Amino acid sequence: ARVLLVAGAAAVVLVAGLGVGSAMLQDRLSSITQVTDTPDQSVTDRYTMWAASADMWRAHPVTGVGLKGFPDHRDSHASLALSSGSDTAGAGSGFVRQPLLSPHNMYLLVLSEQGLLGLGTLAGAWAALLVCAVRRWNGQR
Repeated sequence: ARVLLVAGAAAVVLVAGLGVGSAMLQDRLSSITQVTDTPDQSVTDRYTMWAASADMWRAHPVTGVGLKGFPDHRDSHASLALSSGSDTAGAGSGFVRQPLLSPHNMYLLVLSEQGLLGLGTLAGAWAALLVCAVRRWNGQR
Protein backbone atom coordinates (compact mmCIF):
# COMPACT_ATOMS: atom_id res chain seq x y z
CA ALA A 1 0.00 0.00 0.00
CA ARG A 2 2.85 2.38 0.85
CA VAL A 3 4.56 1.72 -2.48
CA LEU A 4 1.32 2.45 -4.36
CA LEU A 5 0.88 5.69 -2.42
CA VAL A 6 4.41 6.84 -3.25
CA ALA A 7 4.02 5.83 -6.90
CA GLY A 8 0.69 7.67 -7.12
CA ALA A 9 2.15 10.81 -5.57
CA ALA A 10 5.12 10.67 -7.96
CA ALA A 11 2.76 10.29 -10.92
CA VAL A 12 0.70 13.31 -9.83
CA VAL A 13 3.83 15.44 -9.42
CA LEU A 14 5.19 14.29 -12.77
CA VAL A 15 1.97 14.93 -14.67
CA ALA A 16 1.40 18.29 -12.97
CA GLY A 17 5.01 19.31 -13.57
CA LEU A 18 4.85 18.43 -17.25
CA GLY A 19 1.54 20.20 -17.68
CA VAL A 20 2.72 23.41 -16.01
CA GLY A 21 6.25 23.37 -17.35
CA SER A 22 5.61 22.13 -20.87
CA ALA A 23 6.27 25.57 -22.41
CA MET A 24 9.45 25.87 -20.36
CA LEU A 25 10.47 22.36 -21.40
CA GLN A 26 9.81 23.18 -25.06
CA ASP A 27 11.92 26.37 -24.78
CA ARG A 28 14.77 24.38 -23.24
CA LEU A 29 14.66 21.72 -25.93
CA SER A 30 14.63 24.45 -28.57
CA SER A 31 17.68 26.12 -27.02
CA ILE A 32 19.56 22.81 -27.04
CA THR A 33 19.00 22.36 -30.77
CA GLN A 34 20.09 25.96 -31.39
CA VAL A 35 23.33 25.31 -29.51
CA THR A 36 24.14 22.30 -31.66
CA ASP A 37 23.37 24.22 -34.86
CA THR A 38 25.48 27.31 -34.09
CA PRO A 39 27.54 26.80 -30.93
CA ASP A 40 29.12 29.75 -29.16
CA GLN A 41 32.72 29.69 -27.92
CA SER A 42 31.75 28.22 -24.55
CA VAL A 43 30.06 25.24 -26.20
CA THR A 44 32.92 24.83 -28.67
CA ASP A 45 35.40 24.86 -25.76
CA ARG A 46 33.42 22.22 -23.90
CA TYR A 47 33.20 19.90 -26.91
CA THR A 48 36.89 20.44 -27.62
CA MET A 49 37.82 19.61 -24.01
CA TRP A 50 35.67 16.47 -24.15
CA ALA A 51 37.53 15.39 -27.29
CA ALA A 52 40.86 16.20 -25.61
CA SER A 53 39.85 14.06 -22.62
CA ALA A 54 39.04 11.13 -24.87
CA ASP A 55 42.34 11.58 -26.69
CA MET A 56 44.26 11.62 -23.38
CA TRP A 57 42.54 8.39 -22.41
CA ARG A 58 43.39 6.77 -25.76
CA ALA A 59 47.03 7.75 -25.23
CA HIS A 60 47.06 6.45 -21.61
CA PRO A 61 44.16 3.97 -21.32
CA VAL A 62 45.07 2.18 -18.09
CA THR A 63 46.30 4.91 -15.74
CA GLY A 64 45.46 8.18 -17.52
CA VAL A 65 47.75 11.21 -17.52
CA GLY A 66 47.89 11.45 -13.72
CA LEU A 67 45.95 13.24 -11.00
CA LYS A 68 45.41 16.92 -11.80
CA GLY A 69 47.16 16.30 -15.12
CA PHE A 70 44.35 17.48 -17.37
CA PRO A 71 45.47 21.15 -17.56
CA ASP A 72 49.07 20.19 -18.36
CA HIS A 73 48.07 17.78 -21.14
CA ARG A 74 45.01 19.62 -22.47
CA ASP A 75 46.70 21.75 -25.13
CA SER A 76 48.68 18.88 -26.63
CA HIS A 77 45.44 16.91 -27.10
CA ALA A 78 43.02 19.72 -28.00
CA SER A 79 42.25 21.10 -31.43
CA LEU A 80 42.89 24.71 -32.37
CA ALA A 81 39.20 25.46 -31.74
CA LEU A 82 39.93 25.66 -27.99
CA SER A 83 40.12 29.21 -26.64
CA SER A 84 42.58 30.28 -23.96
CA GLY A 85 39.97 30.53 -21.21
CA SER A 86 36.39 31.32 -20.37
CA ASP A 87 34.55 34.34 -19.03
CA THR A 88 33.05 33.46 -15.67
CA ALA A 89 31.89 36.91 -14.59
CA GLY A 90 28.74 36.80 -16.72
CA ALA A 91 27.02 39.32 -18.91
CA GLY A 92 27.24 42.92 -17.76
CA SER A 93 30.13 42.22 -15.40
CA GLY A 94 33.79 42.78 -15.87
CA PHE A 95 35.44 40.28 -18.18
CA VAL A 96 37.50 37.83 -16.17
CA ARG A 97 39.26 35.12 -18.12
CA GLN A 98 39.56 31.87 -16.20
CA PRO A 99 41.76 28.97 -17.27
CA LEU A 100 40.12 25.82 -18.65
CA LEU A 101 41.18 23.34 -15.97
CA SER A 102 38.73 20.50 -16.58
CA PRO A 103 36.45 19.11 -19.29
CA HIS A 104 33.38 19.97 -17.15
CA ASN A 105 32.44 16.30 -17.05
CA MET A 106 33.44 14.28 -13.98
CA TYR A 107 33.56 10.95 -15.78
CA LEU A 108 35.72 12.24 -18.64
CA LEU A 109 38.00 13.97 -16.12
CA VAL A 110 38.45 10.72 -14.17
CA LEU A 111 38.96 8.73 -17.37
CA SER A 112 41.55 11.16 -18.77
CA GLU A 113 43.46 11.62 -15.50
CA GLN A 114 43.13 8.15 -13.93
CA GLY A 115 42.32 5.90 -16.87
CA LEU A 116 40.33 2.70 -16.64
CA LEU A 117 41.65 2.05 -13.13
CA GLY A 118 40.19 5.31 -11.85
CA LEU A 119 36.94 4.96 -13.74
CA GLY A 120 36.57 1.38 -12.50
CA THR A 121 37.20 2.54 -8.94
CA LEU A 122 34.61 5.30 -9.30
CA ALA A 123 32.09 2.85 -10.76
CA GLY A 124 32.84 0.44 -7.90
CA ALA A 125 32.22 3.18 -5.35
CA TRP A 126 28.88 4.04 -6.97
CA ALA A 127 27.97 0.34 -7.07
CA ALA A 128 28.89 -0.11 -3.39
CA LEU A 129 26.76 2.91 -2.49
CA LEU A 130 23.85 1.48 -4.46
CA VAL A 131 24.21 -1.95 -2.80
CA CYS A 132 24.27 -0.34 0.66
CA ALA A 133 21.18 1.72 -0.16
CA VAL A 134 19.29 -1.32 -1.45
CA ARG A 135 20.25 -3.37 1.61
CA ARG A 136 19.16 -0.58 3.91
CA TRP A 137 15.89 -0.18 1.99
CA ASN A 138 15.20 -3.93 2.22
CA GLY A 139 16.11 -3.96 5.93
CA GLN A 140 13.57 -1.23 6.74
CA ARG A 141 10.64 -3.01 5.12
